[in-house]
Amino acid sequence: MSKEFNILTDALPDSITLYGDEYPVHTSFKNWVKISCILERENIKAPKIMAEVLKLCYKENLPPNSTSALLGAISFLNRGTDFSVSPQVKKERITSFCADCDLIYSAFYSKYGIDLEKEDLHWYKFCSLFETLADENPFKTVIKIRTTDENEIKNIKARNRISALKAKYRITSSKEVDVGENIADLF
Repeated sequence: MSKEFNILTDALPDSITLYGDEYPVHTSFKNWVKISCILERENIKAPKIMAEVLKLCYKENLPPNSTSALLGAISFLNRGTDFSVSPQVKKERITSFCADCDLIYSAFYSKYGIDLEKEDLHWYKFCSLFETLADENPFKTVIKIRTTDENEIKNIKARNRISALKAKYRITSSKEVDVGENIADLF
């Protein structure tokens, strides 16, 4: 899992290696977006999350150790980065594949001409394109609004406008979940 992946020189992975055995995985971005949305949910029981994630991840036989299977899935979700539980300062979420689905769809279509409903991109490709979306689209504008610190704005009228926009585009409480905390709860 910890092998450094280079999208320019390496074949896109289609399996997860655990204890020397390869387990084929679904590579479609749609599966991994669904997994991300599952991990964003509130009030869901750990066994149910684990079952849903593993079903969406693995094509065939599940690895015998469910903890390793889940760690492998999370590593694939993070494009090869191993998951580690560490204390973090809680931050407000700035993006969500669930809450921002329309904006993301539109951004891909306008920037790359990719209709995400019709295309089936590999998760790693999707993430590379997602991370490099141009700043001139409504999705990136919403992200800028969410990350703006209104306390740094001197003009009261401008500060009030940003505060109102932040409230409008805030990821709602049903999606305000610490995904890392949800993952940690699975173990």
